[in-house]
Amino acid sequence: MSLNDELTNLLLTEEVEAFNQLKEENNITDLDLSEMDLSGLNLNGIDLSYTDLNGSDLRDCNLDNADFTEANLSAANLTSTSMQFCCFNNANLSGILLTGAILTESDFTEANLNGADLREADLSDAELSSSFNLSQAKFDKFTVWPDSHNLPEDFDTDYSNHLNYEDDDFEEKLFDGELEDN
Repeated sequence: MSLNDELTNLLLTEEVEAFNQLKEENNITDLDLSEMDLSGLNLNGIDLSYTDLNGSDLRDCNLDNADFTEANLSAANLTSTSMQFCCFNNANLSGILLTGAILTESDFTEANLNGADLREADLSDAELSSSFNLSQAKFDKFTVWPDSHNLPEDFDTDYSNHLNYEDDDFEEKLFDGELEDN
């Protein structure tokens, strides 16, 4: 069994401590878990730093205390996932789905959030002040933001300033009341 297969097996059986130990002992910095279905797993404390998770399905997971330093999570689906106290330093989160995710007290230092879907996400006390492309992320009036000192200086959390006015149905939605803040 290859080392990559052994790590994958430990991950799928939620053996976090053994996974982290094997990854550290072998100094793994290029683990490829792209396009994997990891949904619903309890991976609290997992070390996925330097891991390629491009397009992976991590919906409904417990990833609290996980390390995603320099990981590639582009186009990954983390909808409704708990990721409290996580480290996303220098991670690629472009196009990631974080709808309804709990990201409280997570660190996004120099993370790329271009096109990230943060609708209904809870970012309470998260560190986003030095993240990249946050203004290109999608969010709504249900997104919970950290205090302003944890956000980039030029970032505006007002949902109405980020509406897509080129949407073909925009005027209809506006007049039907679908775009009003309640």
